[in-house]
Amino acid sequence: MSADPGAGRAVPYGAALYGLTGLVLGLGVGLLLLLLKKSFSKPSPEGAFWITFSSLFWAMAFYVARTRLLRDLLEEGARSFPVGSGLLTLGVAALACVFGYLTVKFLGKFFRQRPLVPPLGTVVLFIGAVGLGYLLTGRAEVPSVFVPSEAVQRPNVILILVDTLRADHLSIYGNPRETSPEIDRLAREGTLFRHAFAPASWTKPSIATILTGLYPSTHQAIHKVDKLPDEVLTFPEVLQANGYTTVGFANNVNISPTFNFQQGFSRYRYLKPDLPWLAPEAGVHLVLYRAFLTARGRFLGAPRSPREFYWPAGDVNAETMGWLRENRARPFFLLVHYMDPHDPYFAHPFDGTAYARIENPSPDPTLAETYRETYEGEIRYLDREVGKFLAFLKQESLYEDSLVLLTADHGEEFYEHRGWWHGTSLFEEQIRVPLIIKFPKGEGRGVALDGLAGLIDIAPTILEAAGLSPGPKIQGRSLLAVLREDIQAAPFIFSEQNLEGHKLFSLRTDRLKWIEANPENPRGLPPESLYDLKEDPRETRDLASNGHPSAQKLAEHLQEVHQAALRAALPPEAVTLDPATQERLRSLGYLE
Repeated sequence: MSADPGAGRAVPYGAALYGLTGLVLGLGVGLLLLLLKKSFSKPSPEGAFWITFSSLFWAMAFYVARTRLLRDLLEEGARSFPVGSGLLTLGVAALACVFGYLTVKFLGKFFRQRPLVPPLGTVVLFIGAVGLGYLLTGRAEVPSVFVPSEAVQRPNVILILVDTLRADHLSIYGNPRETSPEIDRLAREGTLFRHAFAPASWTKPSIATILTGLYPSTHQAIHKVDKLPDEVLTFPEVLQANGYTTVGFANNVNISPTFNFQQGFSRYRYLKPDLPWLAPEAGVHLVLYRAFLTARGRFLGAPRSPREFYWPAGDVNAETMGWLRENRARPFFLLVHYMDPHDPYFAHPFDGTAYARIENPSPDPTLAETYRETYEGEIRYLDREVGKFLAFLKQESLYEDSLVLLTADHGEEFYEHRGWWHGTSLFEEQIRVPLIIKFPKGEGRGVALDGLAGLIDIAPTILEAAGLSPGPKIQGRSLLAVLREDIQAAPFIFSEQNLEGHKLFSLRTDRLKWIEANPENPRGLPPESLYDLKEDPRETRDLASNGHPSAQKLAEHLQEVHQAALRAALPPEAVTLDPATQERLRSLGYLE
């Protein structure tokens, strides 16, 4: 059963959606038969009904089956293999014809003798679906799975998570255009990590890593349909078990309760957008709904209001500030998730201008600067709202003694490497993110660190600042310990990606980046590439084929890290390593 308290509403919604679609298409086929009756022998009413029913029912059934097969089982890899995808489509069509014929031959005769069975059966099934849907529908609030222990004096923790905010578009990270005065002020009042990186270039695996301190291959929330497993431990669970009130306002369906991201939260609210056609949260995963939504974007243009896609930052502020005014219990952990500047990029002040991936997935390269300027306009709007939120914390005396973190789940691409949006590469523009931490009592104020940091380090940082142990399984390292020089910065950053046919891995040191890509990836990225980021920060000169002395070492290191991450996802008794590999992993800090 889904953790989404409203998931059951998708059952009657799906029944209505598919039923109405079949009805409309059936009327269309019926009209077509009437138009063709002069050219062909007119079928009997029963024959016309069953020809229409069987053709539409099986065509829709196999369209859904094909889509889910590509998405769920083949991980969308067939997108990059047109021959295989074409053969699959032909197979689906052939099966639709066969099952359609069998339906007409056997069921047609049965129901011709019992004409009331189909309509009465449809009514019964629909009523049953509605009843089941509301039976599965829970309360508006997602309940906690932990009982908080007696509260102790620990700092409040506020995590400001911005979706799709690449670091180099903020002024504090070197953008010559002023885009982020409020965020810059937060950086001056805290510690700025100049080189912070995401473990993936799209939302679900990246935020799962933030919450768990584990690599995607370990927490296993990697693909579109994956849930965050119950077996992994999130830092909100640890905080809650130690007396924290844990509250989250999620603004992206990929981290909604549908995917089990509410683990450890006393209250976790998904800020559901105003979805077209009154769809519930879980309804957006219906194959037919996604098809209609894509067609709507392609033919009718981008959404004309941010609330059709996400809650804008001002609305998020109203929700979070409202909770803070009414709930002053300490200590608390608060997750504030802003979706600006994720696409669609809206003009500010809003004048109806919007640029969306669903409307134009592969824009003309000449639009890059237009998109970039609109994206930066979104950042300026976001920055003002972040400033209002921080000012509210100060006004309510919640700022000085709190741990406040600001980061992003991934970046965005504007054709720097002949691509757009995110989730399709591990280049700097897609994985380099801002990371600013304001520690309590002014510790680390005005410090800027050049060492490597990852979003995987956020969980252990928060737990150490709260006086709690991160536990032995966590794979990140505390940045508070780095600030205090108790440990050195990370020697490397490991990132991975498996989305829409892009299966990618990267290992980045302070100077070099090694990237591996599946040969059939849709972007045509080379299977191996190497960049010297000191000499070539824009990653334009691939050194992999030049016999670079570090290439082999980086490739081996990447494989060792990845295999260690995979093994960590298995029960300890399932791990069998040869002595040489054990020693190598122990030297890298992955085994005790």
